[in-house]
Amino acid sequence: MRFYRQRTSIPYFYGRYKYCENKRLTIMFVVIDCGSTNTRLYLIKDQAVISKNEIPVGVNSTAATGNNVALKEGIATGFQQLLTQESLTLNDVRFAIASGMITSNLGLVEIPHLTAPVNIDDLATFARQYRDPAIFPIDIPVVFIPGIKNAAGKGSHRWI
Repeated sequence: MRFYRQRTSIPYFYGRYKYCENKRLTIMFVVIDCGSTNTRLYLIKDQAVISKNEIPVGVNSTAATGNNVALKEGIATGFQQLLTQESLTLNDVRFAIASGMITSNLGLVEIPHLTAPVNIDDLATFARQYRDPAIFPIDIPVVFIPGIKNAAGKGSHRWI
């Protein structure tokens, strides 16, 4: 199976968003925050959260089963529920932004963590955009944001 990866997606989407904002056009997108045990989905319209859905699936599901099928199915179901709550279809949403554990080795796409300090330009540069049902179960562009880690390695915790 072939898939395509596109770098530096955030500036494109942000630029489109600012264009729509200036022209008084409405743009909707979904933010996905995937954790260990739960995943939260937020529907954004005109810079405000208009709907939220929390589903009881996270990367712990992947660790328990050895694959990410449950995570994919949970996100797809949660995404559809979010749209249904607002009487929307997939055509009403332009893209999704995903962050958190979804970009870990147990998530949908593994993206190497960036080392702090990090600014918004760094996050945009190392973000990855996919539109592939083998990775994300919904036919929509998804921008995956990398995680951030400390410069100190394992075992070098300092307590204050």
